[in-house]
Amino acid sequence: MTYQADHPLEAIELANRLYESGLVELACPDISESLGATSEIPDDEFFPMQWHLSNPVFPAGDINVLSVWQQVKGSGKVIAIVDDGVEFAHEDLSLNKLPDHPEDNQSYHADFLEGDHDPIDNGGNLMPGVTLKKELSPECPSGCHGTAVAGLAGGRGFNATGISGAAPFANLIGFRIGLGGYAVNPGIYEGLFSGGKDMKIIDVYNNSWAPTSMRAPGDSALLKEMENGSKNLNISYIWSAGNIEPYSLTDDQGNVIETFSLANSNYNGYANSRYIIAVGASGYSGRSESYSSPGANVLINAPAGGYTTDRVGNKGYVSGTLRVNYEVINYLGTVCQIPPAFYLAAISPFIDQEFETIHNFLQAIEEKAVETGIAPETIAQYTPLILACARNNLEYFPEGNYTRFSGTSAAAPLVSGVIALMLEAREQAGKPELTWRDIQHILIESAYKNPDEDWASNTNAAGYSHTYKCGFGRVDAAAAVEKAESWTLLPAPAAETIEFQNFGQGDLLDGDPQGLSSTNPVFQNIKIDFVDIEFTADEHPRWGDLEITLTSPTGTASMLAEPVPSSQGSYKKWHFGSWRHFGEPSKGKWHLDVKDNTANGDQCTGPSCHYAWVLKMYGDNLPTWTLTTPTESTCQERNGGVVCTFTDDSGSVTLTPTGVANPNLQYVFTDKYCEGGYQKYCSPDTTHNGTYWFPRL
Repeated sequence: MTYQADHPLEAIELANRLYESGLVELACPDISESLGATSEIPDDEFFPMQWHLSNPVFPAGDINVLSVWQQVKGSGKVIAIVDDGVEFAHEDLSLNKLPDHPEDNQSYHADFLEGDHDPIDNGGNLMPGVTLKKELSPECPSGCHGTAVAGLAGGRGFNATGISGAAPFANLIGFRIGLGGYAVNPGIYEGLFSGGKDMKIIDVYNNSWAPTSMRAPGDSALLKEMENGSKNLNISYIWSAGNIEPYSLTDDQGNVIETFSLANSNYNGYANSRYIIAVGASGYSGRSESYSSPGANVLINAPAGGYTTDRVGNKGYVSGTLRVNYEVINYLGTVCQIPPAFYLAAISPFIDQEFETIHNFLQAIEEKAVETGIAPETIAQYTPLILACARNNLEYFPEGNYTRFSGTSAAAPLVSGVIALMLEAREQAGKPELTWRDIQHILIESAYKNPDEDWASNTNAAGYSHTYKCGFGRVDAAAAVEKAESWTLLPAPAAETIEFQNFGQGDLLDGDPQGLSSTNPVFQNIKIDFVDIEFTADEHPRWGDLEITLTSPTGTASMLAEPVPSSQGSYKKWHFGSWRHFGEPSKGKWHLDVKDNTANGDQCTGPSCHYAWVLKMYGDNLPTWTLTTPTESTCQERNGGVVCTFTDDSGSVTLTPTGVANPNLQYVFTDKYCEGGYQKYCSPDTTHNGTYWFPRL
C-alpha cells in the first residue's frame, strides 16, 4: 500500500504512526529529495510541520539549518525575547530558560509591567507608570505572541517533544513589555537593552514588535542603550520589519488620536537604525510575503508560518481541547475525503465528545473501527489521512500547546537563532568574537537570493543586490555559519561618519508631482555600510502624503517614504535608514527628492513649506590611488572612482592603492577586465573604446 503525504517530511511521522498501530509490519517513508548525509533531523513530534527549518519541496523556503546542527545548536549563547511575555512553564521552553545568577540567585528575566521576574502575566498589580489604556486582544490577552517567538528562536529541540527552535540548545531570557494596550512611561524600560545583569550575558535581542506612533523617533534612551550595546558589548539587535496593516495610537481613555500604516519598514523608529537588523518575511516557496513591510532599511528576510510554541492549555492562540462536532465531521468527509461508511462507523459515535490531542482522537477512531469490524488495511489507509489533513486545520484540530505563527514577527526570531549558531561556531573555531558589524556583513554576504525577485535591476554600483521586500536575501544558516568560522574581523571604522545638512528650496505643494529636489555634495570618500537621513518637514501637515527618495552619486535610489493613509502630523527629525548603498563610495553628489503626490487639501500651515535633511554615512576609509596611464588613455579621479577614456582597443590603466595596511586586500572593478592584487590592471571590453568609470570598492 502506498500513501502520498501532503508534505514530504510528514511521511516520516505517518510511517511511525502506521508502524506503531500494529496494523502493518513495515512502514518506510520515501522522500524523493535527500536531506543530506550530514544532516541531523530532530525527533520532535511536530518537526515535520516546521517547513521553515526543513523544506524538501521548496528548499528556497527554509533557512538551510539541518547540516549546521551536526556541529552547533546554540549552546552557551543567550537570546533575549523582548515581547508581551514568555511562558517558560512550556515543555519546550523550560529547559532553555536561562537559570538564575549563580552568585546571588537573582533572575535575569523581568516583567516590566508587574515589576517581578516572571515574564508572563500573573494577574499582579501594574507598576507605577504603567496603565492599561484599552482592552487587550480577546484572542490572547498576553504572552501568546512572545511565547510563539521564543519557540521559533530557541525552542528545545531533539527532545522528542513538540517543536525545535532555530538554535535548539540556546538559552532564553524573557522581558515582558507593554504591547497591545498598555501605556508605559519611558523610564520604566531603563536598562532593557543594556545587555543584562552582567552586561554581556545577552548575545542577541529579538524584537518582534513595532512602536505605535510616527510622531517621534524611537525612544532616545533605548536607542542609546542599543548603540552602546552594539559598539561596546557586540550585542546584535534584531527587529521584525513589520506587517503592512493599519496601526493606531490611542490616549489613556482608548480614543484613537493617530492612525498610520506600516507600509514601509522605515516608519518603524527602531528598525531604521544602523544598529538594528531588520527582518522581512518570506513564504513556503521562498518568495517574499505580500504582507511584509518593504524598506531600504530591511537587511535580510526569513521564512514565516511554521509551527511553534503556544501558551499552555487554553490560554494560547489555540485551545487545547479537540471537540468533535458536525463541522469536524463535515471537514473530514469533504476536505479530507474520508468515505461516509468509515466516518459513520468509526468517527460519528464521538459527536460532542472532547479529546486532549489529535492522537487521542485517532486512537479512539482506531479502537472503534476495530470494534465495528472495519478491515485492518482500511484502518491503516484512513487514519494517516486523517492525521495529515488535520494538521492543516488547527481550528478544528488544535495541538494543545503549539500553534502556527506567521508575520514578520515569526521571521525575526529565526535570524536571532542563526546568529546564536554563528557565535557558537566561531567560538568552537577558537577565533576572536564577532562584532555587531561583522555579523551584519556576514549575513549580507551569505544571504540566499529569493526566487522571483528583481535582483538584477536592484544591484548597486558595488555589485550588491538589495530589494525593499527581501533585503539582501533569505538568511542561510549553513552559509552564515561557514563564513563566521573563518571570517576576518572588520577593522574599526577609520572614518565612521560623514554628515551634511541641506534644505529643499521652494514649497512642498499639495498634489504636486514635481516636488522639490536638493543636493548634498560629499567630498570625503568612504566605503559605505549604512546611510542615515534625518528629515524634517514640520510645516507640512500630513506626513503620509510625502514620497521621499535618496539617490547616490552612482545612481542607486533608496525609496525612503511613500504615500500612505495617515492622520495629520509632521516629520520632525525623523530618521530614515538605507542598506541599498552598501559597498558604494560616498564621494559625489547625493540627491533628495520630496513630493506630495496626494491632492487632499492639506496645505502647509506656515509661511513656507521647506524641508531640511541631514545626511550621515557610516563605513570605512577607502585608499587613495596613484594612476599610471598609457598614452592611449586618459584617467582622472571622479565620484569615488576613476574615469578613463580609451582611444585604442588595447588601452589599459594600472591603479595602485597607497597607504593600504594590508597589501593583500582585493579591490574589485566591476564589469571590466581586471587582474592583479595590490596593483590593479584594468582594460575595457576588447572591442569597445569610450569612457569607463571604475568605482573604487
